[in-house]
Amino acid sequence: MADNEREAISPLLITTSHNPSHFIRRVSKLLSFSLPFSKRINRGSLNFKEIRNYCWNLGIIRLIIVQSSKKTDSISLSCFNLIESPQPIDVKVDLTNFNFPRKGDMNTRIENKNLLVEYTPDVPELLREAVHKFLEPFIIPKSEKLLKSTLKIQFMTYSETKLQGVLVRNDPEKLNPVLSFEIQL
Repeated sequence: MADNEREAISPLLITTSHNPSHFIRRVSKLLSFSLPFSKRINRGSLNFKEIRNYCWNLGIIRLIIVQSSKKTDSISLSCFNLIESPQPIDVKVDLTNFNFPRKGDMNTRIENKNLLVEYTPDVPELLREAVHKFLEPFIIPKSEKLLKSTLKIQFMTYSETKLQGVLVRNDPEKLNPVLSFEIQL
């Protein structure tokens, strides 16, 4: 797909905090491959207002800023729905246990075109609706045929304060999860 086509249909922008480490740049690249039709940019010296204007000019309404977390090998995300508010969504998302694609290894490559979300029965409907609202442009209905390129977000455990899960490939030959996440409510 040409860059112009990708920009025209990008519902999500992924960028980093100022002066990111190599690890943070790798995670933002992994996220951009995992979320279909997302666009990733290097932030450089852009401030938040300039990023918001960039999104506005391209018609992008969702923004994820990838930041380092206090824990090593853990990443924190700030998620924004720019139509509703310029303030971040009031959740804390931490990513861990990354399985990065290895150069030249076709089994670890991520070419995601679809995203499926699966919940455990104890996840409340209100929380499901909030997740679907943010990920709406990427999610396919369960009734559609699943491709090998489909990634699944599996919510594994839920408590009053946090939701944990993994992002996995649909391909049975590639069983390793892409990453693990924890959402603190």
